[in-house]
Amino acid sequence: MQQRRPDPIPALKRRVADEILLLLDSWSQANAACLMGAWQPRVSELRAGHLHRFSLDRLVRYLAHLDREVTIVSKRIIRLSVVNHRAVDGPKMPTVAEFRAAHEHARAAAKAAAATSAAAASADIP
Repeated sequence: MQQRRPDPIPALKRRVADEILLLLDSWSQANAACLMGAWQPRVSELRAGHLHRFSLDRLVRYLAHLDREVTIVSKRIIRLSVVNHRAVDGPKMPTVAEFRAAHEHARAAAKAAAATSAAAASADIP
């Protein structure tokens, strides 16, 4: 059974709304509405925290009216996944244990190659 993941939209809406409220902290609702390109009752709803009445894209548009640029950054949640994260994240960095194991394997291979070439060289000498 697949685990249910929480919906990220409410948290994103809260973060965007918090930034809008910080920008408009000292403004009256009427002036804030003019700046955002909205009606005064919408500013009242936003300040009251009624985010269910706003879509995420509407909140982002309000930020754009307030001369803000929105950038979305995603990062991988570390857990078992069937998704090919390497396509987005790039190659996985080895852990310390994996790095040490690979280093020991390379040293053993080099030592074996040196021993083989030394044995071959001594066999060629009459």
